Amino acid sequence: MNNIYTKRQSLWVLISYFLGYTFLFQILALDILLVMGQSLEDAITNSSYIYVPLTSVIILYLSINVIKDSLIYLKENFKKLIGHVLKFGGLCLISNIICGNLIRFITSSSAENQQSIIESLNKAPALTIFLGIIFAPIVEELVFREVIFKKIYIKFGKNAAYFISSFLFALVHVLVSILSGNWIATLFIIQYFVIGYFMCLIYEKHKNVIASILLHFFNNLIAMIMLLAYLSTI
Repeated sequence: MNNIYTKRQSLWVLISYFLGYTFLFQILALDILLVMGQSLEDAITNSSYIYVPLTSVIILYLSINVIKDSLIYLKENFKKLIGHVLKFGGLCLISNIICGNLIRFITSSSAENQQSIIESLNKAPALTIFLGIIFAPIVEELVFREVIFKKIYIKFGKNAAYFISSFLFALVHVLVSILSGNWIATLFIIQYFVIGYFMCLIYEKHKNVIASILLHFFNNLIAMIMLLAYLSTI
């Protein structure tokens, strides 16, 4: 696996996501909207319209060479990519459903990340859909596979790369449960770990982040369609 990011670019991608997106950019957006006179409730709801594009612009700018390389790979290997996305996507979907239902059966609870998405769909559907099927597949795969997986794979080997990349990916998705003290719901870390594992599988197979981006897009698109179908029945 060849590094396209420089060491400095890799570092700034990680800082922009883990420190910026999950903390500093949200506070900055909230402060801006409060200064503009919005209520706290409105500012919390609307802050995503600031910190999400800000994170996207920074990470995409840092990743311009990676994106160019990925688009070339997509053009040259389109049919193979689509075939593998459908194959791994189907396996991921089945594993996701089984794992999620088992955890719900054991804990009698649902993932707080999923509940948060449902609430967001009711408040800001367009932004939530964008976050789920555009922002998350691109930004998260650049962070967790192109930077974290690849760096660890090169330095410490395959097993460490799979475990650490999948674990950090899963940890981010149960962060709401951890911060709220809902320790039972943190068991859904297993479900997200499995999803992260499939992203690593297709990334390693193609050695190009466009593969895991497309699989992530496919997975989130199916999940979003299912959530929208569920919401239409209540």
